[in-house]
Amino acid sequence: MSDLGYVEGKSIRYESRFAHSDAERLPALAAELIRLSPAVIVTAGTEATQAAQQASERIPIVTGSGSEHVSMGFARSLAHPGGNITGLTTQNPDLVGKRVDLLRELLPTMTRLAVLWQSSSHSSSLSFREVENRTQALGIAVLNVGVRKREEIADALATAAREHANALLVIGSVFTFDERDQIASLARGHKLPATGSSADYVMSGLLMSYGVDFLDLFARVAGYVDKILKGAKPADLPIEQPTKFELAINNKTARLLGIKIPSSILLRADRVID
Repeated sequence: MSDLGYVEGKSIRYESRFAHSDAERLPALAAELIRLSPAVIVTAGTEATQAAQQASERIPIVTGSGSEHVSMGFARSLAHPGGNITGLTTQNPDLVGKRVDLLRELLPTMTRLAVLWQSSSHSSSLSFREVENRTQALGIAVLNVGVRKREEIADALATAAREHANALLVIGSVFTFDERDQIASLARGHKLPATGSSADYVMSGLLMSYGVDFLDLFARVAGYVDKILKGAKPADLPIEQPTKFELAINNKTARLLGIKIPSSILLRADRVID
């Protein structure tokens, strides 16, 4: 926003609210923001967008991440949203198959894949089904270790190790993102090669990730906010798809797990952490 000429405290003021992995707090936080009569609300993740939509059908909402905007009722179509919500989509379900393929390339003998996901999230359930579709085609069994709250993560990872999963796939959501440090630590402790949806998971210690560049997405959100503040209507602003994707590898974690990353993957990596 500063690049677009906005100066905090002079031409713009920001009010931030965070649920800290507790989706049940989102409706109250959204209502709290609505009472401040903001010009625009920016959301991160499907659940936050849903809470904002339920709080107001009038105030413009710009979402910087999340998927299934049409099926969730946020927009009539990506090209013509038609309501008070616009922004960007992360297309998470479409990218999950690529993460499975990368794990298979890394671990050619993989036969059992544990999937950690937020089982209370609609968008995460769609991604989980995509994992099932892709693994079925590859002859890989799926171990469902879905969780609803952070206290269940340790047991879920212990179950994955006890059931002899060859690897772990973490489905991206605001919840798993917030808990990425714990997930990465437990995955390393159980010697589970794990992949996530963004480089932030790899920075926390997961072995690998493939997904959209979230810094790029939220930088593009500023353009939407600017247009709306200058009079554009969300209904007329098409929801854009991601254009930048990133493959990240954590070589330190690979060494800890005793895994040699194939050159075919390393050469394609956008970020390698040593």
